[in-house]
Amino acid sequence: MRPRPVQLLDYRDFPILYVDDEPDNLRVFELTFRHEFSVLTATSAEAGMEVLNENPIAVVLSDQRMPGVTGVEFLAQVRNLAPDTIRILVTAYGDVEILGDAINNGCIYRYIPKPWEPEDMRLTLRRAIEAYALESERTGLLQELSTINRLSRNLHQEMEFERLVELLLHSMHKDLGFDGGALLLFDASGERLGWKGLFPRDSEVSARLQEIEFTRPQSSNFMDQILLGHSQRLSLADSTDYEGPVRKWLTEVSADEILVVPLTGKKGVIGALTVDNRCGSRRFVPEDSGLLDGLATQAVIALENARLVKAL
Repeated sequence: MRPRPVQLLDYRDFPILYVDDEPDNLRVFELTFRHEFSVLTATSAEAGMEVLNENPIAVVLSDQRMPGVTGVEFLAQVRNLAPDTIRILVTAYGDVEILGDAINNGCIYRYIPKPWEPEDMRLTLRRAIEAYALESERTGLLQELSTINRLSRNLHQEMEFERLVELLLHSMHKDLGFDGGALLLFDASGERLGWKGLFPRDSEVSARLQEIEFTRPQSSNFMDQILLGHSQRLSLADSTDYEGPVRKWLTEVSADEILVVPLTGKKGVIGALTVDNRCGSRRFVPEDSGLLDGLATQAVIALENARLVKAL
């Protein structure tokens, strides 16, 4: 799998929840940071838990002294409900023993004394979000590797070429959850890129797509990018910029985007895997490209092995 590019965090993508029984404190916090962060507030531990149950929260801050429950007790509940959420205690009471136990027991990431300074709080929030994002990425990578390893074992066990193609397409659709896609393979001359399989297979769209031909010179730019080993993200919004067959492909599937990942074998590129979001699902993110790239790496090995068996 290719390394992912380093990306700058948009801190507003990671919601922050501040729980305090004093509305004035919440108002000051919201006015200070609402332009930099996505801020949610709650005036009680019970209300805070309701917010947590309804929203993915990256960072939770809690005042220590609240009616009925302490901040440490509330953050312990947060840990049980959402263990990956970063937890911060805000307190004007420097009870070293309580704070020490809370930190040592993993209840809190750190504590901030009241009254807090805006710059200190801003830096703490940024570091907390960065820690949350890093852990989320690590967890995502582990899940991605686990998925690719499982699919790889299944692909390498199938040596009959046509059944392998069906298994590959099924994995892309059912296991990875892509709305639609295809396996494209070059012919022996490298002058034509043909549909070897599509999913969902029985749709009217798939039948119409098979009528589209990628040949030179009608699709030379598109085909050259694949032969050079370059992944492509085709956008419906930019469809007028593409060659005729590619433009027709985008129009037929009516997807916002199509991802195209080359299949690079021992002797060069043999074709490409493609996926799209034709059902109006979310836009693709770097994780999708990484997942498809990892699958392509394993798929090309299995496809070449199956071709060898077929040629015997």
